[in-house]
Amino acid sequence: MNLAIEYIKRFNIVEKLIQFPLSIFVFNQHQKLVITINNRKNSLYHIVKHWDISNCDTNQDVPVSISHKVEKKELLHDSRVILKNYFILEYEPDLIPSNRNTFRSPIERQEYKSIFKNIFNSKKHSINREKWLWDEFIKIYIPSLKRLNNNSHYYQTYYSASLNEQQKFLHSHFPELWNLWGKWKNKLIKSKTIPGELVFMNFYKTL
Repeated sequence: MNLAIEYIKRFNIVEKLIQFPLSIFVFNQHQKLVITINNRKNSLYHIVKHWDISNCDTNQDVPVSISHKVEKKELLHDSRVILKNYFILEYEPDLIPSNRNTFRSPIERQEYKSIFKNIFNSKKHSINREKWLWDEFIKIYIPSLKRLNNNSHYYQTYYSASLNEQQKFLHSHFPELWNLWGKWKNKLIKSKTIPGELVFMNFYKTL
């Protein structure tokens, strides 16, 4: 963990990091949920939704959600945001290439700015979040993929491919499912700046 993330974790300055909308990926032994939080301007409440990923089926375009009104002042304490007996997807910062910053050859200003900009929204974590959701999407809709593709060798190749390769495969061969995945991303991957897992990491356990 780099020093900036460690500072946030130890001194609990989460309130200054929150930007809306955001989503939080949580799970336990029996269920995976995505919690989305949307700010309602000129209101005392946030809209908090629990999206039940684990119980979604192929008849649904997106998982069922339950909506809650949570007082803004209680956001960091409300049991509908901080779920008991759930783990949070661990935030993983990008590695800082310190070997490229030496006395004789200091790191270039543009690269330094890029690294600093991404400390609180790492590319590594963005990929991990998308893969976490993508794996669940595939588990739910895989019966359709299996019926439509009877070539077992090709099917196995699909599963050994990288996330990017898997998505290219779906886009090329099953455009209707690719459009469905777009709906999932639009509804569930809300954090464009600071991910919810970084904001709420002190309130949940990680595996």
